[in-house]
Amino acid sequence: MILSVRAAVPRDAAPVVGLLRAARPHLVVTPELLAWQATGKPAERFGMLVAEADGGIAGVVRAKAAGICVKWGGSTGGASYG
Repeated sequence: MILSVRAAVPRDAAPVVGLLRAARPHLVVTPELLAWQATGKPAERFGMLVAEADGGIAGVVRAKAAGICVKWGGSTGGASYG
């Protein structure tokens, strides 16, 4: 399996939401929330990278000014760092 990492784009919202919900089911996350976090006031912004494998989103990294939040999932299992 070859992974490629790139900046997230709007079309990634639905698969990223699915991945985040699978990794952390207690979080409330929607495509609208991700859009708000990406475009909100500077204190609320998250940068987001996605990893693609086999034509789908295999992982996501959301970074915020105060720290980093890593979510990984898909067929490779899962890890979560806060």
